[in-house]
Amino acid sequence: MVGTYRVITLCGSTRFRREFEEANKRLTLAGNIVISVGLFGHGGDAEVWEGMDEGTLTRTKEMLDDMHKRKIDLADEIFVINVDGYVGESTRSEIDYARAQGKVVSYLEPDKAEDKANDKNAVNEIDDAPVRSGVLSGVSVGPGDPELMTLQAVRAIREADVIAFPDAGAATMLASTIARDHLDGKTLLPCPTPMTRDAAREKAAREQAADKICAFLDEGKDVAFLCLGDVSIYSSYGYVQELVRQRGYQTRMLPGVTAFCAAAARLGSVLCEGDERLLIAPVGDGQAAGFPREDSALVLMKPGRAEVDPRAWIEKEGLIEGAQLVSKCGLPEERVVEDLAHSNEPIDYLSTILVRPSAKASN
Repeated sequence: MVGTYRVITLCGSTRFRREFEEANKRLTLAGNIVISVGLFGHGGDAEVWEGMDEGTLTRTKEMLDDMHKRKIDLADEIFVINVDGYVGESTRSEIDYARAQGKVVSYLEPDKAEDKANDKNAVNEIDDAPVRSGVLSGVSVGPGDPELMTLQAVRAIREADVIAFPDAGAATMLASTIARDHLDGKTLLPCPTPMTRDAAREKAAREQAADKICAFLDEGKDVAFLCLGDVSIYSSYGYVQELVRQRGYQTRMLPGVTAFCAAAARLGSVLCEGDERLLIAPVGDGQAAGFPREDSALVLMKPGRAEVDPRAWIEKEGLIEGAQLVSKCGLPEERVVEDLAHSNEPIDYLSTILVRPSAKASN
Protein backbone atom coordinates (compact mmCIF):
# COMPACT_ATOMS: atom_id res chain seq x y z
CA MET A 1 0.00 0.00 0.00
CA VAL A 2 1.04 3.56 -0.71
CA GLY A 3 -1.17 5.77 1.39
CA THR A 4 -4.63 4.33 0.85
CA TYR A 5 -3.83 2.93 -2.60
CA ARG A 6 -3.13 -0.71 -3.35
CA VAL A 7 -0.16 -1.37 -5.64
CA ILE A 8 -0.70 -3.88 -8.46
CA THR A 9 1.95 -5.10 -10.91
CA LEU A 10 0.78 -6.42 -14.28
CA CYS A 11 2.31 -9.67 -15.53
CA GLY A 12 1.87 -11.61 -18.75
CA SER A 13 3.07 -12.01 -22.29
CA THR A 14 3.91 -8.68 -23.95
CA ARG A 15 2.08 -9.91 -27.07
CA PHE A 16 -1.11 -8.80 -25.24
CA ARG A 17 -0.34 -5.08 -25.44
CA ARG A 18 -3.97 -3.98 -25.81
CA GLU A 19 -5.05 -6.07 -22.81
CA PHE A 20 -2.19 -4.63 -20.73
CA GLU A 21 -3.24 -1.09 -21.57
CA GLU A 22 -6.93 -1.77 -20.83
CA ALA A 23 -6.07 -3.45 -17.53
CA ASN A 24 -3.82 -0.55 -16.57
CA LYS A 25 -6.58 1.96 -17.25
CA ARG A 26 -9.38 0.06 -15.52
CA LEU A 27 -7.37 -0.90 -12.44
CA THR A 28 -6.14 2.68 -12.11
CA LEU A 29 -9.71 4.04 -12.26
CA ALA A 30 -10.66 1.46 -9.62
CA GLY A 31 -8.27 3.21 -7.21
CA ASN A 32 -5.03 1.25 -7.57
CA ILE A 33 -1.45 2.24 -8.34
CA VAL A 34 -0.57 0.10 -11.36
CA ILE A 35 2.95 -0.93 -12.41
CA SER A 36 3.21 -2.24 -15.95
CA VAL A 37 5.95 -3.47 -18.28
CA GLY A 38 8.45 -0.98 -19.65
CA LEU A 39 8.18 -2.14 -23.24
CA PHE A 40 6.25 -4.64 -25.35
CA GLY A 41 8.95 -6.75 -26.98
CA HIS A 42 6.36 -8.99 -28.63
CA GLY A 43 3.70 -6.36 -29.16
CA GLY A 44 4.99 -3.48 -31.24
CA ASP A 45 8.37 -2.61 -29.70
CA ALA A 46 10.38 -5.22 -31.58
CA GLU A 47 12.74 -2.53 -32.88
CA VAL A 48 14.48 -2.45 -29.50
CA TRP A 49 16.11 -5.78 -30.33
CA GLU A 50 17.41 -4.66 -33.71
CA GLY A 51 21.18 -4.47 -33.97
CA MET A 52 21.80 -6.33 -30.70
CA ASP A 53 24.34 -9.12 -30.75
CA GLU A 54 23.37 -12.42 -29.09
CA GLY A 55 25.22 -11.67 -25.85
CA THR A 56 23.68 -8.22 -25.45
CA LEU A 57 20.23 -9.58 -26.28
CA THR A 58 20.52 -12.29 -23.63
CA ARG A 59 21.77 -9.85 -20.96
CA THR A 60 19.03 -7.35 -21.78
CA LYS A 61 16.27 -9.94 -21.51
CA GLU A 62 17.72 -11.20 -18.21
CA MET A 63 17.80 -7.62 -16.95
CA LEU A 64 14.17 -7.02 -17.92
CA ASP A 65 13.08 -10.28 -16.25
CA ASP A 66 14.89 -9.35 -13.04
CA MET A 67 13.56 -5.80 -13.20
CA HIS A 68 9.99 -7.08 -13.40
CA LYS A 69 10.51 -9.19 -10.26
CA ARG A 70 11.67 -6.03 -8.50
CA LYS A 71 8.39 -4.45 -9.64
CA ILE A 72 6.61 -7.41 -8.01
CA ASP A 73 8.56 -6.67 -4.81
CA LEU A 74 6.97 -3.20 -4.79
CA ALA A 75 3.44 -4.54 -5.22
CA ASP A 76 0.73 -5.88 -2.92
CA GLU A 77 -0.70 -7.95 -5.75
CA ILE A 78 0.04 -9.09 -9.29
CA PHE A 79 -2.58 -9.10 -12.03
CA VAL A 80 -1.92 -11.73 -14.70
CA ILE A 81 -2.94 -10.96 -18.28
CA ASN A 82 -3.81 -14.57 -19.21
CA VAL A 83 -5.69 -14.08 -22.50
CA ASP A 84 -7.39 -17.36 -23.43
CA GLY A 85 -5.58 -18.92 -20.47
CA TYR A 86 -2.12 -18.36 -21.95
CA VAL A 87 0.68 -18.20 -19.35
CA GLY A 88 4.20 -18.48 -20.71
CA GLU A 89 7.29 -19.72 -18.92
CA SER A 90 8.42 -16.24 -17.93
CA THR A 91 5.00 -15.33 -16.56
CA ARG A 92 4.78 -18.63 -14.67
CA SER A 93 8.11 -17.75 -13.06
CA GLU A 94 6.69 -14.38 -12.01
CA ILE A 95 3.57 -16.02 -10.54
CA ASP A 96 5.69 -18.48 -8.56
CA TYR A 97 7.91 -15.65 -7.35
CA ALA A 98 4.93 -13.53 -6.29
CA ARG A 99 3.39 -16.41 -4.34
CA ALA A 100 6.71 -17.08 -2.60
CA GLN A 101 6.75 -13.42 -1.51
CA GLY A 102 3.21 -13.66 -0.14
CA LYS A 103 1.63 -11.52 -2.87
CA VAL A 104 -1.98 -11.88 -3.97
CA VAL A 105 -2.29 -13.31 -7.50
CA SER A 106 -5.25 -12.21 -9.62
CA TYR A 107 -6.17 -12.93 -13.25
CA LEU A 108 -7.75 -11.19 -16.22
CA GLU A 109 -9.56 -14.47 -16.96
CA PRO A 110 -9.78 -16.32 -13.62
CA ASP A 111 -11.88 -19.12 -15.14
CA LYS A 112 -8.92 -19.99 -17.37
CA ALA A 113 -6.22 -19.67 -14.71
CA GLU A 114 -4.05 -22.78 -14.40
CA ASP A 115 -4.36 -22.78 -10.61
CA LYS A 116 -7.80 -21.23 -10.23
CA ALA A 117 -8.98 -24.08 -8.01
CA ASN A 118 -6.43 -22.99 -5.40
CA ASP A 119 -6.73 -19.26 -6.00
CA LYS A 120 -9.52 -17.79 -3.94
CA ASN A 121 -8.25 -14.29 -4.68
CA ALA A 122 -8.80 -14.32 -8.45
CA VAL A 123 -10.74 -11.24 -9.50
CA ASN A 124 -13.77 -11.22 -11.78
CA GLU A 125 -13.57 -10.32 -15.45
CA ILE A 126 -11.83 -7.01 -15.94
CA ASP A 127 -15.06 -5.29 -16.92
CA ASP A 128 -16.00 -5.51 -13.25
CA ALA A 129 -14.29 -3.73 -10.38
CA PRO A 130 -11.66 -6.01 -8.79
CA VAL A 131 -13.02 -8.02 -5.89
CA ARG A 132 -10.59 -9.79 -3.57
CA SER A 133 -10.42 -11.43 -0.19
CA GLY A 134 -8.01 -10.12 2.36
CA VAL A 135 -4.72 -11.84 3.17
CA LEU A 136 -3.73 -13.21 6.58
CA SER A 137 -0.12 -12.54 7.58
CA GLY A 138 1.66 -14.12 10.53
CA VAL A 139 3.93 -11.28 11.64
CA SER A 140 6.90 -11.98 13.91
CA VAL A 141 7.55 -9.10 16.32
CA GLY A 142 10.63 -10.50 18.07
CA PRO A 143 11.14 -11.37 21.73
CA GLY A 144 10.45 -8.02 23.38
CA ASP A 145 12.60 -5.11 22.27
CA PRO A 146 10.66 -3.15 19.61
CA GLU A 147 13.98 -2.39 17.88
CA LEU A 148 14.24 -6.10 17.02
CA MET A 149 11.15 -5.92 14.84
CA THR A 150 12.07 -6.29 11.17
CA LEU A 151 11.34 -3.61 8.59
CA GLN A 152 9.11 -6.16 6.87
CA ALA A 153 7.08 -6.66 10.06
CA VAL A 154 6.63 -2.93 10.59
CA ARG A 155 5.50 -2.47 6.99
CA ALA A 156 3.04 -5.37 7.22
CA ILE A 157 1.52 -3.97 10.41
CA ARG A 158 1.17 -0.50 8.95
CA GLU A 159 -0.46 -1.83 5.79
CA ALA A 160 -2.87 -4.20 7.54
CA ASP A 161 -6.44 -3.21 8.27
CA VAL A 162 -6.83 -5.49 11.28
CA ILE A 163 -4.28 -6.48 13.93
CA ALA A 164 -4.91 -9.85 15.59
CA PHE A 165 -2.88 -11.21 18.48
CA PRO A 166 -3.09 -14.10 20.97
CA ASP A 167 -4.75 -13.24 24.26
CA ALA A 168 -4.21 -15.50 27.24
CA GLY A 169 -3.54 -12.78 29.76
CA ALA A 170 -0.93 -10.06 30.15
CA ALA A 171 2.05 -12.26 29.25
CA THR A 172 0.76 -13.38 25.89
CA MET A 173 -0.59 -9.95 24.94
CA LEU A 174 3.04 -8.86 24.87
CA ALA A 175 3.07 -9.11 21.07
CA SER A 176 0.65 -6.20 20.74
CA THR A 177 2.62 -4.21 23.34
CA ILE A 178 5.83 -4.58 21.32
CA ALA A 179 4.08 -3.24 18.22
CA ARG A 180 2.06 -0.54 19.98
CA ASP A 181 3.78 2.36 18.18
CA HIS A 182 2.35 1.12 14.88
CA LEU A 183 -1.24 0.35 15.89
CA ASP A 184 -2.89 3.78 15.73
CA GLY A 185 -6.14 3.65 13.79
CA LYS A 186 -6.09 -0.14 13.48
CA THR A 187 -8.93 -2.50 14.29
CA LEU A 188 -7.62 -4.72 17.11
CA LEU A 189 -8.67 -8.35 17.34
CA PRO A 190 -7.62 -10.19 20.53
CA CYS A 191 -7.82 -13.95 19.96
CA PRO A 192 -8.43 -15.92 23.17
CA THR A 193 -5.66 -18.49 23.54
CA PRO A 194 -6.21 -20.56 26.69
CA MET A 195 -3.03 -21.87 28.34
CA THR A 196 -4.35 -25.37 28.81
CA ARG A 197 -3.67 -28.96 27.83
CA ASP A 198 -7.37 -29.49 27.18
CA ALA A 199 -7.34 -30.28 23.46
CA ALA A 200 -11.06 -29.55 23.05
CA ARG A 201 -10.73 -26.07 24.56
CA GLU A 202 -7.68 -25.32 22.44
CA LYS A 203 -9.43 -26.44 19.26
CA ALA A 204 -12.55 -24.40 20.04
CA ALA A 205 -10.45 -21.28 20.67
CA ARG A 206 -8.58 -21.70 17.38
CA GLU A 207 -11.80 -22.22 15.43
CA GLN A 208 -13.24 -19.09 17.03
CA ALA A 209 -10.14 -17.09 16.09
CA ALA A 210 -10.29 -18.40 12.51
CA ASP A 211 -13.99 -17.47 12.27
CA LYS A 212 -13.32 -13.89 13.35
CA ILE A 213 -10.32 -13.51 11.04
CA CYS A 214 -12.16 -14.94 8.02
CA ALA A 215 -15.02 -12.51 8.58
CA PHE A 216 -12.58 -9.63 8.08
CA LEU A 217 -10.92 -11.36 5.11
CA ASP A 218 -14.32 -11.68 3.44
CA GLU A 219 -14.63 -7.89 3.69
CA GLY A 220 -11.39 -7.58 1.71
CA LYS A 221 -9.43 -6.53 4.80
CA ASP A 222 -5.87 -7.69 5.37
CA VAL A 223 -5.18 -9.14 8.81
CA ALA A 224 -1.80 -9.17 10.55
CA PHE A 225 -1.55 -11.77 13.32
CA LEU A 226 1.23 -10.75 15.73
CA CYS A 227 3.51 -13.41 17.17
CA LEU A 228 6.25 -13.25 19.79
CA GLY A 229 9.71 -14.22 18.57
CA ASP A 230 9.53 -15.97 15.21
CA VAL A 231 6.22 -17.11 13.77
CA SER A 232 7.58 -20.58 12.94
CA ILE A 233 8.78 -21.44 16.48
CA TYR A 234 6.12 -22.64 18.96
CA SER A 235 3.63 -20.10 17.68
CA SER A 236 -0.14 -20.19 18.05
CA TYR A 237 -0.37 -18.67 14.58
CA GLY A 238 0.45 -21.96 12.85
CA TYR A 239 -2.77 -23.59 14.05
CA VAL A 240 -4.90 -20.62 13.02
CA GLN A 241 -3.15 -20.29 9.66
CA GLU A 242 -3.93 -23.90 8.80
CA LEU A 243 -7.63 -23.42 9.56
CA VAL A 244 -7.78 -20.23 7.50
CA ARG A 245 -5.86 -21.80 4.63
CA GLN A 246 -8.18 -24.82 4.59
CA ARG A 247 -11.07 -22.43 3.99
CA GLY A 248 -9.38 -21.19 0.83
CA TYR A 249 -7.83 -17.92 1.92
CA GLN A 250 -4.30 -16.77 1.17
CA THR A 251 -1.84 -16.68 4.07
CA ARG A 252 1.82 -15.87 4.55
CA MET A 253 4.47 -15.90 7.28
CA LEU A 254 6.98 -13.13 7.99
CA PRO A 255 10.09 -14.26 9.91
CA GLY A 256 11.63 -12.53 12.88
CA VAL A 257 14.21 -12.68 15.68
CA THR A 258 13.74 -15.70 17.93
CA ALA A 259 13.87 -15.47 21.72
CA PHE A 260 16.78 -17.91 21.88
CA CYS A 261 18.86 -16.00 19.33
CA ALA A 262 18.23 -12.76 21.22
CA ALA A 263 19.07 -14.50 24.51
CA ALA A 264 22.32 -15.87 23.09
CA ALA A 265 23.28 -12.41 21.89
CA ARG A 266 22.43 -10.94 25.30
CA LEU A 267 24.70 -13.52 26.95
CA GLY A 268 27.43 -13.05 24.36
CA SER A 269 27.23 -16.78 23.75
CA VAL A 270 27.60 -18.60 20.43
CA LEU A 271 24.96 -21.31 20.17
CA CYS A 272 26.84 -23.70 17.89
CA GLU A 273 29.97 -23.81 15.77
CA GLY A 274 31.51 -26.12 13.22
CA ASP A 275 29.86 -29.55 13.34
CA GLU A 276 28.08 -28.96 16.66
CA ARG A 277 24.37 -29.65 16.79
CA LEU A 278 21.58 -27.56 18.24
CA LEU A 279 18.38 -28.97 19.72
CA ILE A 280 15.36 -26.80 20.43
CA ALA A 281 12.92 -28.49 22.79
CA PRO A 282 10.35 -27.68 25.45
CA VAL A 283 11.31 -28.12 29.09
CA GLY A 284 10.37 -31.66 30.13
CA ASP A 285 10.94 -33.12 26.67
CA GLY A 286 12.52 -36.58 26.72
CA GLN A 287 14.61 -35.90 23.62
CA ALA A 288 16.51 -33.14 25.42
CA ALA A 289 17.44 -35.49 28.25
CA GLY A 290 18.88 -38.06 25.86
CA PHE A 291 20.63 -35.65 23.53
CA PRO A 292 24.45 -36.03 23.42
CA ARG A 293 25.95 -33.19 25.42
CA GLU A 294 29.61 -33.20 24.44
CA ASP A 295 29.16 -31.55 21.06
CA SER A 296 25.57 -30.37 21.26
CA ALA A 297 23.88 -27.24 22.54
CA LEU A 298 20.33 -27.18 23.86
CA VAL A 299 17.67 -24.50 23.80
CA LEU A 300 14.94 -25.19 26.35
CA MET A 301 11.70 -23.27 25.90
CA LYS A 302 8.12 -23.13 27.19
CA PRO A 303 8.89 -23.72 30.89
CA GLY A 304 5.41 -22.52 31.76
CA ARG A 305 3.92 -25.48 29.87
CA ALA A 306 6.04 -28.13 31.58
CA GLU A 307 4.23 -30.68 33.68
CA VAL A 308 7.25 -30.79 35.97
CA ASP A 309 9.07 -28.13 37.94
CA PRO A 310 11.50 -26.66 35.37
CA ARG A 311 14.50 -26.37 37.68
CA ALA A 312 13.97 -29.81 39.22
CA TRP A 313 13.72 -31.38 35.76
CA ILE A 314 16.85 -29.64 34.49
CA GLU A 315 18.81 -30.77 37.54
CA LYS A 316 17.47 -34.33 37.37
CA GLU A 317 18.46 -34.68 33.72
CA GLY A 318 21.96 -33.40 34.36
CA LEU A 319 21.51 -30.27 32.25
CA ILE A 320 22.11 -27.70 34.98
CA GLU A 321 25.88 -27.40 34.47
CA GLY A 322 26.52 -24.87 31.74
CA ALA A 323 22.89 -23.73 31.72
CA GLN A 324 22.15 -20.03 31.31
CA LEU A 325 18.82 -18.23 31.45
CA VAL A 326 17.35 -15.05 30.05
CA SER A 327 13.84 -14.05 31.07
CA LYS A 328 11.79 -11.41 29.27
CA CYS A 329 14.66 -10.71 26.91
CA GLY A 330 14.75 -7.11 25.70
CA LEU A 331 12.07 -5.90 28.12
CA PRO A 332 12.54 -3.56 31.08
CA GLU A 333 11.96 -6.57 33.39
CA GLU A 334 14.72 -8.59 31.71
CA ARG A 335 16.66 -11.00 33.95
CA VAL A 336 19.95 -12.63 32.99
CA VAL A 337 21.35 -15.65 34.82
CA GLU A 338 24.76 -16.64 33.50
CA ASP A 339 25.15 -19.66 35.79
CA LEU A 340 21.84 -21.34 36.54
CA ALA A 341 23.52 -24.05 38.62
CA HIS A 342 24.48 -21.52 41.29
CA SER A 343 21.38 -19.38 41.24
CA ASN A 344 17.97 -19.60 42.86
CA GLU A 345 16.37 -17.26 40.33
CA PRO A 346 12.84 -18.36 39.39
CA ILE A 347 12.16 -19.81 35.95
CA ASP A 348 9.04 -18.10 34.63
CA TYR A 349 6.95 -18.49 31.49
CA LEU A 350 8.98 -16.06 29.38
CA SER A 351 12.33 -17.68 30.20
CA THR A 352 14.67 -19.16 27.62
CA ILE A 353 17.35 -21.57 28.84
CA LEU A 354 20.56 -22.20 26.91
CA VAL A 355 22.68 -25.22 27.74
CA ARG A 356 26.16 -25.13 26.25
CA PRO A 357 27.95 -28.27 25.08
CA SER A 358 29.60 -29.98 28.05
CA ALA A 359 33.01 -29.51 26.44
CA LYS A 360 32.50 -25.73 26.64
CA ALA A 361 30.50 -25.57 29.86
CA SER A 362 33.63 -26.00 31.96
CA ASN A 363 35.49 -23.22 30.17
